[in-house]
Amino acid sequence: NMFIGVFILLGFRRLLTPREGRLLIALNILCFLTLLIVLISSSTLMSKWNNKLYQDRVIYSKESRYQNIILTKNRDDLRLFLNGSLQFSSKDEYRYHESLVHIPILYKNLTSPAAKVLFIGGGDGLGVREALKHESVEQITLVDLDPEVTRLAKEHPMLVSLNDSSLFDHRVKVIHQDAHSFLEYLDGKTGLFDVIILDLPDPNNASLARLYSRDFYQLTQTRLDLGGIVVTQATSPFFARKAFWSINKTMQSAGYETKPYHI
Repeated sequence: NMFIGVFILLGFRRLLTPREGRLLIALNILCFLTLLIVLISSSTLMSKWNNKLYQDRVIYSKESRYQNIILTKNRDDLRLFLNGSLQFSSKDEYRYHESLVHIPILYKNLTSPAAKVLFIGGGDGLGVREALKHESVEQITLVDLDPEVTRLAKEHPMLVSLNDSSLFDHRVKVIHQDAHSFLEYLDGKTGLFDVIILDLPDPNNASLARLYSRDFYQLTQTRLDLGGIVVTQATSPFFARKAFWSINKTMQSAGYETKPYHI
């Protein structure tokens, strides 16, 4: 925009008096210098902004290619925020991850071993931590779009402690790819899973809503082995009742027999 302003100024310079020309050039330079100062100090400014925006102390902040990643800490409570939305609190995350992971794996083990597990999302490694507790699980594939989230889960000491270093386990393979593309181009014979766990944020934008669509659920069906199970985070039947039952109905329309549950 600054360069366009200069070109317009040069193009119409004959219509300006010398005084007007000097004034506009001075304003252009002033705007340019102001933007340059803001750019140079942006990291400090964003840090101050985040500390005011979040209730607890910000201990990590990163603007990745896909989202804004924030870690906060208050005494023993570690919290992860993606684009301002809370993903977990270390005080109670185990309730969510235990119910999301153990129920489908144990249910699958009633008929045949849940040997191959696929996580879509869950780059923090907390769901993987729970899946690794099962002796039947031989292989876990974690597909998360943002490498910065999985890097944080591997490198930040507090998060590594919380996820029990789950992403370093030899049974875990991490892939950074769009979930839809990953499922679509999997090998039809080798790319089958016993349990698929959709550990996704709430569908509050178009790109996330795509992972709660009938098309996506039909795609997951093609990647399930015989008797396989898929489970998805589905918001809350109390606080987001319409969303919860909409997701249930969408899975049924994709051909699934559903068993809704909450905790």
